[in-house]
Formats: sequence, structure tokens, C-alpha cells
Amino acid sequence: MSRTISATEAAREFSRVLDDLEHHHETVFYVERHGRPVARIEADTGRRARWREIRAALSAAPRPDPEFEADLAEVRAAQSVEPDPWAAS
Repeated sequence: MSRTISATEAAREFSRVLDDLEHHHETVFYVERHGRPVARIEADTGRRARWREIRAALSAAPRPDPEFEADLAEVRAAQSVEPDPWAAS
């Protein structure tokens, strides 16, 4: 179940929002500021992948074909990357 609330209500009632997510089967709160959506607060499903599960899934996946590395290099070469304006000169 989802509910839309104002940013003011979210700030004033944050503890209640968390309680509703944790205990009262709310799944999502959409937060609006001046009638525009600005955030979404979701219930945590509690399911996290463990490193060993990720490794097992990657190990079971098919290996890239021999041309994959060349294809990847070709795609990278074709990309125009803009310089990072925040990088130190």
C-alpha cells in the first residue's frame, strides 16, 4: 500500500512514517513539496544478497565469448567522454 504525504508532514511525523512502514503494512510513502514529487520512502524488504551468493551466480553464468573483450574495447573507443569538471588540474 502506498501513500502520498507532504514534505512538511514527512518531517514532522517521520517517526510515524517509519512505524507505518515497519509495522502497519505501508510499503511506500511518496513525498511531495509544493505539489511536486521529490522523494520516495520505501520499506526495506530485508533481503540482501550475500557475497557468496553473488560469486555463485557469477560462476554459474556463461562465460563471455572470445570476441567480447574486443567488442567492449570498440564500444569504449566510440564513446565520447566529457572531462570531469571536478577533477584536479
